[in-house]
Amino acid sequence: MCSEVRLRQMLDDLPLYKAGQRPQAHPDLLSYKLSSNENPAGAHPSVLETLPDSAVHLYPDPGSTDLIAALAGHLDTDTEKVSVGCGSVSLCQNAVQIAADPGDEVIYAWRSFEAYPIVTAISSAQSVQVQLTPQARHDVQAMVETVGDRTRVMFLCTPNNPTGPALTHDEVQWVLDNVPEHLLVVVDEAYHEYVQDPAAVRALE
Repeated sequence: MCSEVRLRQMLDDLPLYKAGQRPQAHPDLLSYKLSSNENPAGAHPSVLETLPDSAVHLYPDPGSTDLIAALAGHLDTDTEKVSVGCGSVSLCQNAVQIAADPGDEVIYAWRSFEAYPIVTAISSAQSVQVQLTPQARHDVQAMVETVGDRTRVMFLCTPNNPTGPALTHDEVQWVLDNVPEHLLVVVDEAYHEYVQDPAAVRALE
């Protein structure tokens, strides 16, 4: 996401969540964070039978620090450019929530991923659905022409779920070259492992 993307003003006023610090280790005592519901008695034996050798009595890292560091290393990028979530739906919802105020617009092809209208409605934003071409592809020109003053997010689903065609690298580059810099364009590649077209978008570039 570039620095020009227009995010919601209310984000500047949100208090930061500060997780409680783990108590300082004591040589004769084990330390637990009761504020994070960590269980000093450990997990129930029946749980350990199902999930052996799992630290199920400890609270996970809310910042996913190790995972983000591993992904950043794998993708050869900075950790500040990596975000994780509970699947693509939560990441799509985060994108709408950080960029669209009630009444703002979210553009996506239709039909496309069934979650787009849901995450848009949850944020009280307005869906702008642009019909696919007869070949079941994104009509990128129509999508760009639909961008208005209140458009805050555009989803590009590639390969498109459920119709299948992938956007080409040139198509996505053309979109980025022809929309306002403040528009958050989300290239949703949830199924990119199945793409075999050599002309398909290389989103990291």
